[in-house]
Amino acid sequence: MLKNILKKIPWVKLVLILIIVLSVVFIFYWYSWQPTEARKSCDNEAREGVKSNIEKKNIENSSDLYSTYTTYYERCLHQKGLAK
Repeated sequence: MLKNILKKIPWVKLVLILIIVLSVVFIFYWYSWQPTEARKSCDNEAREGVKSNIEKKNIENSSDLYSTYTTYYERCLHQKGLAK
């Protein structure tokens, strides 16, 4: 079956189709998958940072919790090149 397809489609068209498919996969990875995984990682790092501050008793109330989480999260996003 593959031989029949290759006979019907010239090599130039096959190469162009391959380039287009690879480009679409790369674009999906770069703009969708990679930022999502980085945000998940930053969320986990921020939660761990807050947890360590709670264990050290550096956090007194819920507003401190939120600001600590936000600080860790934004710092991580900045390190990964996703901060605005």
